[in-house]
Amino acid sequence: ADAWSAAQPNIWGAAAVENAKAASEVEEAAEKVLESAKAEREQAEKASKELEAAPAVPITDPTTGLDLRIDPAKLTVAQLQEELTKRGLDAKWNPLKGKAPLVERLQGHLDAARAQHVVFEEESARVREVAARLAATKAAVDQARAALDAAHAATKEARQALKEPFIPDAVLIDPSPSLTADGVMLEPVSLEAVMKASENSKDEEHFEAAVFAEAFHEMLAARFGRTLLR
Repeated sequence: ADAWSAAQPNIWGAAAVENAKAASEVEEAAEKVLESAKAEREQAEKASKELEAAPAVPITDPTTGLDLRIDPAKLTVAQLQEELTKRGLDAKWNPLKGKAPLVERLQGHLDAARAQHVVFEEESARVREVAARLAATKAAVDQARAALDAAHAATKEARQALKEPFIPDAVLIDPSPSLTADGVMLEPVSLEAVMKASENSKDEEHFEAAVFAEAFHEMLAARFGRTLLR
């Protein structure tokens, strides 16, 4: 391999270096985003746990003095009838329809009473806010992790390209502008004949073979030179 062939710039290798640098920067940025998202998620989880651990202070209806925190769906038929009776509501029950009518009746009353209770609305708003923040931080973590995985894959691919730069396996020949179609006589020849052809060949019918042989020699030299350089 001559020095000129080995010194030729490898545009594919240069591109691999640039891609590796860019991929590495993207990966570093993705790692920072993920760490930030994890920190925010931890804060949201902590707030949610503190809210769940806080004692449930009964919030009463100012007009009836009854608790507004009860969940009608979790009560039995007997409990539903008892709560309805306390509030002066119809407690009649049709076994064929199940407890759904009783639940709806009590729930409607509670919703109306809660809407007029400032403390309950504030507490509900806080619960919704904490839940929304927790969901948003979890989604942000998932998104950041997906971005990091993609960046990591790109970095791995770029580093592999640095180890084994792309080398073309094709020979590109630009014929002279003065070459006419009548002068091109492509004929299949053996590899041995191609390798024996030289640039001084006088056989016009094998001119293309000589050009190919010269380009083939150059390609071999370039490949060998790049292997040494690598």
